[in-house]
Amino acid sequence: MGRWQELVDDTLRNLESLEHSNCYRIDDAIWEAEKVAEMEEPVPPGENPTERVHEFKQNLRQVVFDRWMRDRSQIWFTSLRLLDHPESRDPEHRS
Repeated sequence: MGRWQELVDDTLRNLESLEHSNCYRIDDAIWEAEKVAEMEEPVPPGENPTERVHEFKQNLRQVVFDRWMRDRSQIWFTSLRLLDHPESRDPEHRS
């Protein structure tokens, strides 16, 4: 996971704290993390913000999926649904 490990870990902690929250709060937590990823330094040079967010979301999705396979809680299911189906997200949060 490399460069996204810390941000993914922080996002997982945020999501866990929202265990009994609605979809909109979960979407907000993911969106906040995406904004952080967007502002990260480009690696490699020339990498654009969209590429960074995409790479971060791939890493986050894999870890959320692994959590869901171990613990079928609603938080992981909802997070996966939001990551896999951008059309279900708040229009401001779609990328």
